[in-house]
Amino acid sequence: MPQLDKFTYFSQFFWLCLFFFTFYIFICNDGDGVLGISRILKLRNQLLSHRGGRPSRARTPTVWKIS
Repeated sequence: MPQLDKFTYFSQFFWLCLFFFTFYIFICNDGDGVLGISRILKLRNQLLSHRGGRPSRARTPTVWKIS
């Protein structure tokens, strides 16, 4: 099997690690990336607590009863 070739195993492992570590650093250091979601959710909770915890009527979707 060519996937388990002893001569190319190290280079495949090297590029795999390089790709994943680069991807990990890109995700963790981006302010609006995955870690930025927690900041956005915290801000949203603060805004909702200042309004009394209820979303505005204009933004809530209307549910129609279909019989």
